[in-house]
Amino acid sequence: MFRRISSSEDNLKTKNIRLLTGVSSAKSEWGFTLIELLVVIAIIGILSSVVLASLNQSRAKAANASIKANLSSIRIQTEIFFDINSSYIVSGGWSGTACPTTVNTTNALNQAKVVDALNVIKQASGGSTTSFIQCVMSSNGLNWVVSAMLKQVEGVNTAWCVDSTGISRGRAGLVSSATGNLCNT
Repeated sequence: MFRRISSSEDNLKTKNIRLLTGVSSAKSEWGFTLIELLVVIAIIGILSSVVLASLNQSRAKAANASIKANLSSIRIQTEIFFDINSSYIVSGGWSGTACPTTVNTTNALNQAKVVDALNVIKQASGGSTTSFIQCVMSSNGLNWVVSAMLKQVEGVNTAWCVDSTGISRGRAGLVSSATGNLCNT
């Protein structure tokens, strides 16, 4: 009935099957070895770290661009205020270096669009208004300067500054006085 196949007959059948299927060795070639899988995983890990590093750098540059654009917007809004009122301060005074957080019409830096831009700068720089943004106005209401820390250092510049003279430039820190050359000091 049933006959037991000897090992030599079994080997012959296996060889015939290998010849017909194209498999050249007794070892199955359907899977990957552990070394091959580890190499592929290592390559994927290296590539993903390069991509993530580039992505973080791009995010920081985008945050810097947002800070600069919003500071430029502040300069435009304050000049419109000055054209209407012939001063950056209409009533009251200005003291300190804290940027306004509430909207009113007493000075150029308390306008709604300026306060909104200051809030966006605060978010883009990743810090609080007092430690990352400085707003200074002269007591006579003729000069103002706003500076904000950049998210990513650009050369020697750690902050960006705009002022009432039309200057917009990088600098190595925040401005704390609205006298002299403003952003150039």
